[in-house]
Amino acid sequence: EGLSMELAAQKKEMERSLKQAEEALEASKTQGVDLEKQRAALEKDRAALEKDHTALLATLKGTEEEANAVSEELDAVSTLLTTLEKDAVVSEAGLKKGLVEAQEAQANADRNRMALQEQLAIAEGNHANAVGEG
Repeated sequence: EGLSMELAAQKKEMERSLKQAEEALEASKTQGVDLEKQRAALEKDRAALEKDHTALLATLKGTEEEANAVSEELDAVSTLLTTLEKDAVVSEAGLKKGLVEAQEAQANADRNRMALQEQLAIAEGNHANAVGEG
């Protein structure tokens, strides 16, 4: 009976670990969706900035110095967007790594649960034999 209680405690711990892994996996998925939304917003902003750039160049056509200043500002914005995109890629890689780790943790929890179930079945068989012989 002590083995049964120990196995039940181990099973409960495995189930708790599995639940935590599943929650971490779900959080990783949510973060991935948020990251995709941010990337889409960045692309939209970039398109708007490029449109603005074209309009500004047309408006300032007569003044080359002003057009150059605007172009430099837009290059700085483009550089900032490129930096933000690189940061997004790094964040996405981190999320993917977290997702893989969560999946590995879930697989380990599944293997541990199966092993516990096998041990429990053996213990129940041993108990049944002991009761039958006693």
